[in-house]
Amino acid sequence: MKLLLTLIIFLFTVKLYAPPNYITAVNILELYNKIEMINCFEELAIHETGKIKDYPRIVNGKYYTSPYHVINSKNMKGRWQHSNIALKDIGYKGTTKQFLHNPEIQEECLIKTFKKNKMYIEYYRLTKYIGKTIHGVKITLTGMLAVCHLGGINKLIRLLKEGYVAKSGSTTVIDYLRIFGKYKFEI
Repeated sequence: MKLLLTLIIFLFTVKLYAPPNYITAVNILELYNKIEMINCFEELAIHETGKIKDYPRIVNGKYYTSPYHVINSKNMKGRWQHSNIALKDIGYKGTTKQFLHNPEIQEECLIKTFKKNKMYIEYYRLTKYIGKTIHGVKITLTGMLAVCHLGGINKLIRLLKEGYVAKSGSTTVIDYLRIFGKYKFEI
């Protein structure tokens, strides 16, 4: 909470001296979410088990700021911002209402999403890129999983095979590859 207040005060001060439309509430929230995701991966990386099943328990209510019951402007659902396609891909059969009002279902879906993305990475033989460098960033499995979570397997494939750098809001796939690529956990 202290970090959020500091960030808001800083950005409000910048906004006073910045040109109109330079900083918006959406920019503030995106930046804060990015900082919080870095923190949760750091916590996961130093956790004694380092297993993906611990991810929701470690970050629940501590690092990630999106509420469980929210659908954002891009129609991403819940705390972990799942798309309809991602939920269908992992076999989720419930309703949107059930999903949004059940944190356990959301956490289970998050873990299934990571496992499914790892399966896609292996299926498309993308593990051969691990250890190589693209756009100055070393490729790791956790970095690839983060890219998949941000933009899907197709964005990862385009990045690795074509060098295409996709963007989601103000965040690029290279940002996720760099930020989350240094951490390790078992799936």
